[in-house]
Amino acid sequence: MRKLKLITFDAFGTILQLAKPVPFVYYEMARKYGISVSLEQVKRNSDHAFQEMSKMHKKQGLNDGLNPREWWFKVIKNSFPCPIPNMMAEDLWNHYSTKSAYHIHPLFEGFLRRNAQEKGYVVGIISNTDDRIYSVFKSCGFADLINVYAFSYDIGCQKPEKGIFEYVRNKTGQLTGEYPAPKECLHFGDDLIKDVEAAKNVGWHGEFCNIHTNFPKIIHGLEHSLE
Repeated sequence: MRKLKLITFDAFGTILQLAKPVPFVYYEMARKYGISVSLEQVKRNSDHAFQEMSKMHKKQGLNDGLNPREWWFKVIKNSFPCPIPNMMAEDLWNHYSTKSAYHIHPLFEGFLRRNAQEKGYVVGIISNTDDRIYSVFKSCGFADLINVYAFSYDIGCQKPEKGIFEYVRNKTGQLTGEYPAPKECLHFGDDLIKDVEAAKNVGWHGEFCNIHTNFPKIIHGLEHSLE
């Protein structure tokens, strides 16, 4: 494994997960603001709002002049059967920019710190989302231990498209002065098509990794390779 130079991870479902279901968080926030609504209403509306926005404005509105905050504000406001204050939408947006909204696998930070100490691999994150994940990692104190970030909204393409993988490989070359060959790159993710197959389609190694199942085994293997 030490022949590898670049290792990347998907975010959701691979190294982190939501601490609470989204509808429940929305419901709790509504109660905080004194808005009377049932959890079932919020769940039904939020599912529909997300699906409709994903169809109407793909890639979080990248090609339609929307930024992620505007895109999510529409989802949030359409998740309720009544108007909500802008400040409530703002609070929900900000909530998902902090570590309190997520469970991050405890082994991940340990690997990042050891990898940095041993000057091991270039480590990256490839995620079909916006840059709030960086804010989450920053609030955890290890954002700077990750060398390359590729968020679909910022890059303009998303997994399983080739471009997002090529972006990370090129960025690695710019950072280190040495561009890794595709066979020297490995991507871990919990989606067999968007992560594993997509990585292999660009000549990388791709391995299935799920926070609930084999994540500890993957991390222990990586740490062993640093010895």
